[in-house]
Amino acid sequence: MPSLEEVFKEFRRNRSSLQQIHEDTLKCFQSIEKSLADKKHEELVQEMTTTLASQQQVDGSDINLENIQLVTGGESIATNLSESLYTEAERSKVSKFLTQTPALIVTGQTNCGKSSIINEFLGARVVPTKAQPCTARIVRMTYSETPYVRLVKRDGTELERRELKSNKIPREFIELNIDDRDDEKRVNATVEAGLCVDFLKAGIDVIDSPGTSENDVLDELVRNQMKSILPFVIYVVDGHNLLSSSPAKTDSSDEESDDDDNDESVKQAEPVQESKKRKVYDKLVKKGFIIPCEGGRDAHPNFHGLSAWRIGEFNKRMKMNPAWDDSEGLFKEYMDAFHRLHTCLHDFTKSSLTACVENTCNTLTSVLSRCLSFFIKKANFLKQGKKETMVMINRIRQEELTVHENILRQIEKQRLDITEVVSDGILEIKSNVLEEARTFQYSELDFVIPANGWVHGAKAVTECRDQIWEMVFNKVRQRISSTLMAMFSHRDEFLVELENRIKKIEQEAFPDGRRSTAGVTIHLMLVNCYEVSRSNFRFWATKTIITRLVDFLKRLFKFPLDVIRGKVKVGDMEWKERQASVAIEAIDVAKLVEHLMQKLLERFDECHSIFNDELDKVMAVFKQGQTLKDSQRQDGIQAINGGFERCCDVLLKNSENNETRSLFSMKK
Repeated sequence: MPSLEEVFKEFRRNRSSLQQIHEDTLKCFQSIEKSLADKKHEELVQEMTTTLASQQQVDGSDINLENIQLVTGGESIATNLSESLYTEAERSKVSKFLTQTPALIVTGQTNCGKSSIINEFLGARVVPTKAQPCTARIVRMTYSETPYVRLVKRDGTELERRELKSNKIPREFIELNIDDRDDEKRVNATVEAGLCVDFLKAGIDVIDSPGTSENDVLDELVRNQMKSILPFVIYVVDGHNLLSSSPAKTDSSDEESDDDDNDESVKQAEPVQESKKRKVYDKLVKKGFIIPCEGGRDAHPNFHGLSAWRIGEFNKRMKMNPAWDDSEGLFKEYMDAFHRLHTCLHDFTKSSLTACVENTCNTLTSVLSRCLSFFIKKANFLKQGKKETMVMINRIRQEELTVHENILRQIEKQRLDITEVVSDGILEIKSNVLEEARTFQYSELDFVIPANGWVHGAKAVTECRDQIWEMVFNKVRQRISSTLMAMFSHRDEFLVELENRIKKIEQEAFPDGRRSTAGVTIHLMLVNCYEVSRSNFRFWATKTIITRLVDFLKRLFKFPLDVIRGKVKVGDMEWKERQASVAIEAIDVAKLVEHLMQKLLERFDECHSIFNDELDKVMAVFKQGQTLKDSQRQDGIQAINGGFERCCDVLLKNSENNETRSLFSMKK
């Protein structure tokens, strides 16, 4: 199985690098504040005051200039400046990322097997399990060389602590008496356990939560835990109880118990397990909690049908007899499912942590870009190259407009093609959808369909029809999504074209090979405004647009509102096929395409507008007056320029992407 430990090691390395960049940036601002507080830089402060006031009109920043006293040597302007360039919201966002601990939080209904799943993840019976509900307090497990458990109040006060001889949390720490469950003071306490378990050693905490909707105080505690961690949530649904809010009831005829551990019982349980998985999966899809994938439920990355008892039984047999190899394959299906959960959790964790790192890196990059734009452009560029830079910026603006207009025209020209592709895609899957409808199995009906398939009443028939329509909708949504993704993926190449044009313009403006500061920042602006992934410059937000689009597809179906009377044979294959055919014919392709076109055009217009707004800010800085002599300007900036170069150097040193490096690299 893939190793989570390596994922978290890489995450810790990346976070450590970002921690250093964050600290270096703060030190840089301290240097700026100290320098600008010196009276010899009053003229520089005066010019910065003018620049900030002008920028405030351009970008609407909330810099308060009314109480700035120049006679203090610029202390106020320095403070306001640092708050403007690295805002409190940005600092808070970065600090939160640097302090949060990744945690796997397992939640769900009461008595649905959450603790059993956790024990299988940890590879030991760490959390007590019971046939009746037993998890009453939140239990947070973290790694510790020496096992311990403690009870902690909400304010952090330790109520009780016990050193443990093994990695097993005593039941009395977790359970609450029934009378205590409405006592806020008693319920507010949480259990923290330090355990010497390899899974926790990887760097992730595990949280075992009470059943949802069991108690308002407990639910609030779970929500509070989510605020202090980077959460990866596993929601456990009981196959017996599905998605109801009431606790599961134990049924001796359907309960998996330790007495039922013979090989024959394992074989007999398989049809029951498949039925449970199908019912839960269909319910989740119907409720909109998950989007079905082409491979079905057994290939869905967010759905896993497990039997904690079967997995535990397999591990128990292996422990009793390490030479046992399950040659009959009694437990293969269950263990394969558990291994798939591990793999999907590994992939999801890796992608999520990478996204968190990239998001924080984007924030820090924006801060550094802002600093470069304000200080280096305004104060360090001098008169040298100013004319060339202004010409370059104007040419880039025109080139971006040309590319923008071209892409809009191309999209408009594709309107008929898009309509044909969507229509053809629906027609191509029609026969398969109709065939699947014939054998469609209803799930979670509020009534029982008789053996002859006939039901009476509009409500019952409508419920069956709606389930068939829902199946059709999901199939069409999958096909439209994959078709449009393939059709529009090449549109991302326009960014490469624009990037190359900007580089060519910069080379013409500075033929001696110098990398202008304006060029560096404009490259950064291009990346940020068009939301380009730093790990793949050729990939834009096309996938995001189409992913969001499919959420609106259901609204675009025009289903006829038939009046249903008398008896209807809802179990009849021809009736099911007929309902599916009606649903397919009801799809309004023209409206669907119109919606897609509107969203694509709006997104490109938004990116174009943001890019030009950023260019306006750069131009506003360059147009400020020449109130300082070159020597004064150089002398004042020398004290603050080094800090920013050091921040960029740290970012460069920790960047593994060559194209990202090119955005920052420049001739000294």
